[in-house]
Amino acid sequence: MNTALRAQVTVFTGDGCQQCRLTKEALEARGVDIIEIDVTDRPDTVEDLREMGFRQLPVVCVTGGETWSGFRPDKIAEVA
Repeated sequence: MNTALRAQVTVFTGDGCQQCRLTKEALEARGVDIIEIDVTDRPDTVEDLREMGFRQLPVVCVTGGETWSGFRPDKIAEVA
């Protein structure tokens, strides 16, 4: 696939989060480049995510696509 056509994928994670680890590993195993933002020491970012309606990590944002939270193999497959 032409990398110019790939969506940017940002994954908001936290320390010790198993779903975050699984999500990152699944995306990377499928060749998806991710931008990881650890929100552990970023209360402003946590508040922004809460205002968007998210209550769990990871939060995955796909540019031009969907945003979801939690470990979602179905969504990961769609991105890959």
